[in-house]
Amino acid sequence: MLSGVNRGVNLAEDVTYSGTVSAAIEATLAGVPAIALSQETAERAVGEEAFETAQAQAPRLIRALLAQGWPEGVLININFPMGPALGVRVTEQGLRDHRRLEVVERTDVRGFRYFWFGLGRDFLETGPASDLRAVSEGYVSVTPLQLNLTHRAQMAALGPC
Repeated sequence: MLSGVNRGVNLAEDVTYSGTVSAAIEATLAGVPAIALSQETAERAVGEEAFETAQAQAPRLIRALLAQGWPEGVLININFPMGPALGVRVTEQGLRDHRRLEVVERTDVRGFRYFWFGLGRDFLETGPASDLRAVSEGYVSVTPLQLNLTHRAQMAALGPC
């Protein structure tokens, strides 16, 4: 099952609230091999996105992944950079630093002032194998994701509650 191509990337923790990745998760839960595809886009009006990288890279990449296969309970998350891709990297899920609070004053369409509270999206973990690093450097990111999010070491540390 192919989900996407989504407008905008689904990197790092984005996968936890992405509808594109969620559709691939549902297929994976049903035992169907699934790939989520997302294209990095610039700030453009809807309908003006550039999907050339995904169009050029996805068919060959999908065929190669399907030929290789992957285990049950795993889905593949692919993110395409803007512009021509420099290559393909198999990556791990990165992590952004959301601890920095950003407050932006704005004005709504009726002229009323309001404040937008948001969390920063700085790179925290951008090791050479992260999805964030790959796409920021112009590479297609291919990340195998697993469905079980249990932190096994913490289970033992919690002991009998």
